[in-house]
Amino acid sequence: MRHAFALCFVLLLAPASGAQTIDDILNEREPADQPENPVAELIGELGGGTMFRFAPFDNPAESLEGRLFRRRYGGSIAECSAPAKLLLDGKEVIAPRIVQDTNTMELSTVYPVRGRFTVGTGRHVIKPGNVELTVAEGKVAANHPAIRVADNEILVLCAPVRLDAVDEDGKPIPYRISVAWADMPLLREETDFSPLIMYLPVGMEYTSTLGSFKLAESGRIEPLAGTLAQGAVASEHGIRIVRKTRSAGSLEGKKQPAPRSDRLCLASHRGRTVFEQGENPVFMVIVPQGFAGGEARAIASGGPWGVEHIEIGRMLLPAVRDVRYDSRLFTLACGDLPPGEYSMHVESGTARSDPFRFTIVRLESLSPFFRHSISVCTGLWPTNDEGLAALRSHGVEMLAHAPLDSAMPRLDIAAWEASDRSLPPELFLARTENDILLERMLRHGLRTIDLMVTREAPYYLEGLSYHHSYKPSVDRMIRRLQIFTQQTADYPSHWGMNYSWFPCLFGYAESGVPTDAHVPDRNAALEQAVRAAGFQAPTHDELKEYERKKFSDDTRERDEALAILRRAVAHWKAQMEFGFGRHNRLYNNAIRTVRPEMTCTLFENAGHDARKRTRSLFADMAACCYESYTDYGEWPMSAGFTTDWARGNAPDKPVWLTTDWGTTTEGSAKSLLHALVRGLAGGGPTLQAGLGEAELRRRGRILDFVGQYGALVRASPDSRTAVLVTDAEQLFDVRAQYVYHAVYYHLTRLGYPPILLSEENVVSNGIPGSVQALVVARQRHPLEPAVAEAIRAFMKKGGKVLATSDTAAPIEGAIVIQAKVKHIWNFSGFQRSVHREMWEEFQANWRAPLAAALAEAGLKPMAETDPDLGLALGMAADPVRYVALLADPTGSVYGQPTPIERMPVSLEGEGWIVRDLARQQTLETTSRQGRTETSVSLVSEPCTLLALFRSPPAKLRMRRPASAVCGETFSLSCRVLDAAGRDMGPVPVAWQITDPAGNRRAEFYAAAGEQAGHRPATRDIPGRWKARVQELLTGLAAETFIEVAAPAATKPSLTPCPQVHVVNAAHL
Repeated sequence: MRHAFALCFVLLLAPASGAQTIDDILNEREPADQPENPVAELIGELGGGTMFRFAPFDNPAESLEGRLFRRRYGGSIAECSAPAKLLLDGKEVIAPRIVQDTNTMELSTVYPVRGRFTVGTGRHVIKPGNVELTVAEGKVAANHPAIRVADNEILVLCAPVRLDAVDEDGKPIPYRISVAWADMPLLREETDFSPLIMYLPVGMEYTSTLGSFKLAESGRIEPLAGTLAQGAVASEHGIRIVRKTRSAGSLEGKKQPAPRSDRLCLASHRGRTVFEQGENPVFMVIVPQGFAGGEARAIASGGPWGVEHIEIGRMLLPAVRDVRYDSRLFTLACGDLPPGEYSMHVESGTARSDPFRFTIVRLESLSPFFRHSISVCTGLWPTNDEGLAALRSHGVEMLAHAPLDSAMPRLDIAAWEASDRSLPPELFLARTENDILLERMLRHGLRTIDLMVTREAPYYLEGLSYHHSYKPSVDRMIRRLQIFTQQTADYPSHWGMNYSWFPCLFGYAESGVPTDAHVPDRNAALEQAVRAAGFQAPTHDELKEYERKKFSDDTRERDEALAILRRAVAHWKAQMEFGFGRHNRLYNNAIRTVRPEMTCTLFENAGHDARKRTRSLFADMAACCYESYTDYGEWPMSAGFTTDWARGNAPDKPVWLTTDWGTTTEGSAKSLLHALVRGLAGGGPTLQAGLGEAELRRRGRILDFVGQYGALVRASPDSRTAVLVTDAEQLFDVRAQYVYHAVYYHLTRLGYPPILLSEENVVSNGIPGSVQALVVARQRHPLEPAVAEAIRAFMKKGGKVLATSDTAAPIEGAIVIQAKVKHIWNFSGFQRSVHREMWEEFQANWRAPLAAALAEAGLKPMAETDPDLGLALGMAADPVRYVALLADPTGSVYGQPTPIERMPVSLEGEGWIVRDLARQQTLETTSRQGRTETSVSLVSEPCTLLALFRSPPAKLRMRRPASAVCGETFSLSCRVLDAAGRDMGPVPVAWQITDPAGNRRAEFYAAAGEQAGHRPATRDIPGRWKARVQELLTGLAAETFIEVAAPAATKPSLTPCPQVHVVNAAHL
């Protein structure tokens, strides 16, 4: 989980760096030709440049690697490390790298302390530190104590800083630590350390969870005034925090004054004060010694009525004679009370409790597009009330991962002792950080999915290795899932459980150090299970035979090769289904045993799911769920491609995606809109608290827009072009996913965004009727006969097949695209520079031959623009169409603002009225040769959404009940009609529902024609409720009224619990 903020301390001083000749230091030369070697490309070992190196300040000639370590023990990490990244002019010089085992093909991440980079003449900035590096007149210089230029390399001199925690006895204990320079995290992950020793560049200031400090040139730390955390103490070489771990002891022997017999006490289970409207939470009435017993009334005040003293129920309380306290439990039907702030007390005769203040909220869907954000590889979203309220105001419904742990609430005896001891100790509850955060999220109508692998440090690396097949691993996983689900079951904001991130079936280790001892056991058990089911992988000799025979002229040899291929594919699918699919269901059922309503997910790291069978990976999950990608910059069209990849390989699942954190707000806006018009069902940008309030507001406006037009999830993405995804290529080529991505990229550039069509879907359902052209990309293995037959049937119906020139599989009648596929790993992979490299590849090698092949096929785009300016992406929700326009001009940086004064757009069909939805303006158009032409200004926005219709909305036809009753849901719907009375389909609409007192009770977006509804609470305000709806193409609005009556009889909202109380039977 590479997203830390942290803190550190340091040792010594480095002398100011001198200058050296540019020939010695820069070593500028052209990079060597890059062979088709994915491993070499991935590792980044090709090419030259200047060597940058983190070095110990006290002995710069020494390699720092020998001093670094990372060990896991006792529930925490002991680590000595250097900064995870070094940037030059914002580009990564030293950064985590993904490496691949050439035997097992498994991927792992390493954290180097050196890296090469070509440095040109001029001024440059090194981060951390904003250190200026100058190259002029053949010399390199930097006037900063951390930088030394010597011996053909640039050294970044670092001193060690120790950050740790101890208990009252001085015993080391784990403590969650983050370290950052400015807003740049320096740790590979924020987790529990014991201890953390970090080599940091000298002469800079740092922040951490223990406090902020300056690391002097001498290597000593100087804490910044007023920044040390409570209990933290700084020394010359670090910061230590003392944490109180012992409770104040038991109540035995504690002097307790006699309780007042007229003082009842009212408390909630776990000290909760916020409840969801559908809950029945448990409350406790504590009855003091001397109370005579009798009936008690529960009285509530507040809510939207603003009415005081409403009796909501009664219960019998016991007489208490021989003990200090007795108690009785009751449940409160929150569904009877409308959302709002309340005060409740219990009274019986002259005895009464203090007011208990609580809040009731409604957790509700706000748009067909599920707005959420997942932070795993990057900084966390705001967790304070102000930040959460701001995110909810932009329609966010879910945030993950919440920083939960495994602690449970306990009595705070010390707080009770500090009081006058006249109240029962049960009222002095030390709530956990889990409870506080989950309640805070609930207060703001937000939910979270629990990322189990971050609950405790040992679970992290172990959790990336997906658990399967080996019974001890599986049993332990089930126990953890059920315990964690039960632990937080009281909070509706704890909405879902996720038990792996970047799930690796065959094992994973970060930093190249395996930390899960049972990976070999699981892999052996999986293979045994697969073989027992009759699936046998071909031997090495058989695969050599297959390669020799697969395109033989001899029919018998081709049949033999096909048999080997089928065995290999069947074995791969069985591995995926036995490993992922079956265990997903097993774990999900374990969770549902505790909480049937839980949402189950896997968070996949988009772009790292190559060779994973998507429909097995996400089997039994709520969605194909992708989080914030890589530790590098966003790769080209990654959001759109990932959406199409998931939809093509698992067509029955919705797709959720958080856009890459490695781009700007402008880049996030383009990526999210691209994914939306390609069928994304939910998502959002990353919402790191470190972005600051202003930038979060800008990202919030992105969420506002996609929420308003969430009805686009009911539309159909342009599917006239499809790329065939075959099982054989996925199995035998670890880069096959990126081959498909490259062809997807080029087609999208020319205005033909393709769907991805999996072999399994072709065999089951044929090629969809909407597809006009099927593209076969670098198919180097024989096509399954059923696929070949589906292609022939498609061509007989007039469909066209295009094949890249490096396709070996014979396809009679195919149009050859005179270009060979190069993918991102033939260039710089996930690095930001790959945007430029893919653009250059498109211009030099693909634009002309692909355009010629498409023209030969007779295809016309649904929407197109000048590829030198950006992208046009269409979708249909008949009779309305939508087109997303994204600015991405030649030579630009994807995430940077690129104003375009006039972006031409050509739309299939004449006579369209074109509406710019971002500006709510109707554009001027002309019709020519069967197309509608217009232009759009993208000066102030990086993207926009156009709506196309023949006739504008003229009337809203609403349906509502004649009457309704409090406590029951009333239904609403609206159809949008044009001037001729024709239904305009699932047009985006906005609903507002207002109660008779003028309180706005609900605001949400929907698609026209779909049923919406609202449930007034049982004790809600009767009278005339108003529903207002507005279509969001032109702004036409209408309203109606519903007479809502009070129920004939109101039942008590308080239910006494039986003598033996089960909190929630479904959870046990």
